[in-house]
Amino acid sequence: GNATSTAISNGGDGTASVTLRGLPASNTLVLINGRRVANDGLAGESVDLNSIPPAAVERIEILKGGASAIYGSDAIAGVVNVIMKRDFHGLLAETFYGEAQQGDLQTRTHTLQYGTGLPDGSLFLSASWYEQDPLWARDRRVSRSADTRDLGGSDQRSSATPDARIVLPGGSTVIADGAGYRPVTPADLFNYQDFTTAVVPLERASLYGNASYDFNEQITGIVELSYLETDAEATLAPTPVFTGFEQEPLVVAADNPFNPFGVALEDVRRRLLELPSREQRNQSEVSRFTAIFEGLYDDWNWDFGYTWSRSEATEVTTNIINADNLQRALGPAEGCQGPAVDACVPVNLLGPAGSISQDQLYYIRAIGEVSGYSKLQSVAANFSKAFADLPWVGSGDFAFGVEHREESTSKRPSQLLASTGTIGAT
Repeated sequence: GNATSTAISNGGDGTASVTLRGLPASNTLVLINGRRVANDGLAGESVDLNSIPPAAVERIEILKGGASAIYGSDAIAGVVNVIMKRDFHGLLAETFYGEAQQGDLQTRTHTLQYGTGLPDGSLFLSASWYEQDPLWARDRRVSRSADTRDLGGSDQRSSATPDARIVLPGGSTVIADGAGYRPVTPADLFNYQDFTTAVVPLERASLYGNASYDFNEQITGIVELSYLETDAEATLAPTPVFTGFEQEPLVVAADNPFNPFGVALEDVRRRLLELPSREQRNQSEVSRFTAIFEGLYDDWNWDFGYTWSRSEATEVTTNIINADNLQRALGPAEGCQGPAVDACVPVNLLGPAGSISQDQLYYIRAIGEVSGYSKLQSVAANFSKAFADLPWVGSGDFAFGVEHREESTSKRPSQLLASTGTIGAT
């Protein structure tokens, strides 16, 4: 099966892309049966390989050299051409189950395929269901800690700790504890790997079919249809707040009721363990239709084709922070009037873990949603002929073609993301 994500830890979104020569995925062109398809509906820069039903794939061809002269700038690194099954005869029913030796990462696949030859053509149908359970980073030695110095790496633990970490105006840094505040030590870091999925759980259902019909000995018609749904849900550590590095300026005002220092604080770091872990759910639907007529006329090979494809995707992230509300909750007292549901509630960002109350969480907690689509439709005609007796050069080939292609894309953040911004959305 294909991978659930190119980012296999701390925030994978359920997509998979291919890169050649170390260039970004947007520089590698992915074709299906030699024809373009719509890019991922949310990222929009490359084709999501998880949108191609793997059970219906016959082979994959890779053009390793740069092909921008033929295909355009999105083929600078090369071309990956996925060839789907066509000449399949019989019935195939297949089921698969696997798991890691530690007893996790359970994977299940069910496939049903049927193909037959018709008096003047062929038919192929494929349906598959794929499901993979999560692998938690904490369940493997190589990933259970963000401090990988014992493995030859570096310490990537977070300075956003459950107990507030505060840089005072004089330059010293303190951390909250039950008795007040104490100086920060090198051990005061947060291991977010305790909460994250290293491999994102994924469900995928796909339908694919193609049919061909020979109108006569020289003309053949081909139709392809495919539909695929994916659903992935990643788990990330509870939302961190870095007041000095967020997009919205966040300053704990000197008169904030929870500020014991009496001065404005610009660099406060806090991991909001009062909130559950963030859940990032990615869903997508991909549809594709292709109709082709191809044939031979007076030793000329020709084909006319129409392609339509659309990829829709949605990403919903829960247990994140409304940046505008947090800004008011930390700001000057006159901008935050009290605990009423429809009014600002001051937030205690400076205390130890557990110091943020439920009414404070209610005021700053948020859910963010981003949705989008990518659509492509094209009409193309190609002609080619082999010549055996050319002057000066002998044999040779000649080919030319024309294509008209329309592409459109859209990305729509929810009202919360568009108007106020959020903290913790990936």
